[in-house]
Amino acid sequence: MTARWGHAMIDIVVDGKRINWAGKKAKTFYEKAGKGLVVPSEPSGFGPPVVAAQLSKADSLEPVRRAAHQLQRSIAQMHGPLMALADDMAIIFTTGARLRGDQIKSLWQHGRFVVNDHIYATSRGGATIASERLSHIRHDTVSGYAKHEPGGLEFIILHEFMHMTEAGIAVFADEFAAYAKASGDQPGKRYDDGSIHFRRTEQFVNAAARELMRAAGLKLPLQTKSEPPDSYSKDNMPPYGYEMEAIH
Repeated sequence: MTARWGHAMIDIVVDGKRINWAGKKAKTFYEKAGKGLVVPSEPSGFGPPVVAAQLSKADSLEPVRRAAHQLQRSIAQMHGPLMALADDMAIIFTTGARLRGDQIKSLWQHGRFVVNDHIYATSRGGATIASERLSHIRHDTVSGYAKHEPGGLEFIILHEFMHMTEAGIAVFADEFAAYAKASGDQPGKRYDDGSIHFRRTEQFVNAAARELMRAAGLKLPLQTKSEPPDSYSKDNMPPYGYEMEAIH
């Protein structure tokens, strides 16, 4: 079951159940539905990524609803420019990987985003499961990037999208392996707790997202820095900065 917010159709999914949005029921749906994780329905492959909402507490309903609506609106606005990319356009990475326009468009049309109220590590505002083309993102991460307009929301969407690409997956695998070898933390429990390897992965996809925005003619957010410039901070745009050597 889907919910209509303005012109947007967005699933509210709690414990596997899709719940109709109705203002009068905002405080009662949680008790009826319970709580759980979300796996949104598979996208059609012929349109923009699908957006769903995940909640663990009733008080999050309004901010999650608002952020999901913001995210879906930005995705819809980006869809045309991304689909207009030439098939043979390529972003070439210093790792040797190439990301072609036809690959970008195919992957984009199979992407999925979930806006939630989950509590992540201090260095994270969400999590992407690249193999499932699925990105979970906190509602206040969405609203935080929205403050860096123009281009803030488009940037975080494409940042997460770049985690789903072969190049993004390869960089993560290499950095995680290097982290595990250096730290002995084979399960990677502290990988995303400020490790240099986590920061390098984030800097790489930041640079990739920037190049894709440039290729698609999307406005980039104004770059800002706090100290240190590679730290995670809502005052940093983008958090961790750019890996300047990522792109040819």
